[in-house]
Amino acid sequence: MLGLWERPDGVKRADWDLPRSVIRSTVADAFDRFRVARMFCDPPYWQSDIDEWKSSFGDVVVRWPTYSDTKITEATARFDALLRAGELAHTGDADLRRHVAAALRQRCRQGWRPAKKDARKIDLLVAALGAVHAHGDAVAQGLLSDAGPLVFAY
Repeated sequence: MLGLWERPDGVKRADWDLPRSVIRSTVADAFDRFRVARMFCDPPYWQSDIDEWKSSFGDVVVRWPTYSDTKITEATARFDALLRAGELAHTGDADLRRHVAAALRQRCRQGWRPAKKDARKIDLLVAALGAVHAHGDAVAQGLLSDAGPLVFAY
């Protein structure tokens, strides 16, 4: 994970904004530092940023709407399969653990998707699902070799 930007507890949504310039800079730095094979982006509120990233970094930037039951259930199924096979590891990051603990499994027509138990955040869980799915997509497209177990170093 490159960063986590959360509205602090007790702060109203109207009184807090994402640090967009910091996020844009972080993304640009990631493309400078790493060989990025896939960047899945959830489109709501980020359309113009995604357009800029696609223009700058090419087809590795992919719109991946987490509100799509088809997209998120495919990612959830892949994540579950890798987890059950022992092919995912987690470094124990407290923020990821907190986001996973705040989630429940919700049934939809296509399968299972994550949902919030309450008002707590589950964004890092959704990001982990997307990262695993993006990795699988990049391997399937021949952009990466399957390098073995995935470790989330949050």
